Amino acid sequence: MSGVAKKPKKRRTTKEPKKKEPVPEVVTRVFGDSTYKGIIREDHFGAQYLETGVAEYTWHNGICYEGPFVASDIVGKGKIRWPDGSHYEGELRDGKRHGDGIFHSADGATSYRGQWYCGNRHGHGYLAFDALQSSYYEGCWLNGKKHGEGCQVWPRGNKYAGQWILGKMHGRGTMTWITANGTEQYTGLWEDS
Repeated sequence: MSGVAKKPKKRRTTKEPKKKEPVPEVVTRVFGDSTYKGIIREDHFGAQYLETGVAEYTWHNGICYEGPFVASDIVGKGKIRWPDGSHYEGELRDGKRHGDGIFHSADGATSYRGQWYCGNRHGHGYLAFDALQSSYYEGCWLNGKKHGEGCQVWPRGNKYAGQWILGKMHGRGTMTWITANGTEQYTGLWEDS
């Protein structure tokens, strides 16, 4: 006998065939008075949830959302249309405008382009009060109110550039009025104007 040990034979194991994941299909479902059109997935416990890159959800009041769902939550870039014709396109989180986005009101004149936080104008943005965008506010926002540095131009051309606190001219700023004889201007401190 030789002193060489024999290698044990490898056992053949049979591999179980991998289960194919069912191909998700777009379905239309009614939840209460609301309608969803998109993919419905199921977790390993059998619970169903909405998760897809593109879906459409229409509430009973006519508001319609188009965009992604993640774990049944509205998250990412999408579009919202209101029954009155207003619409928003941009980033959303928890079903609210959050991040960068553009809102157009039903009147076709008023629009806002800028940053949002939990559904409110927040950060830097541009709010046009007319279709020609000759009357506007551009600057900082805090929870839906002008706050920080900003510039507002009124329909007659009057202009304020300076500091705002919670929607009011407050702090250092310059107001320019258009008059029949040219312009008048005041630079200084403003308080709750």
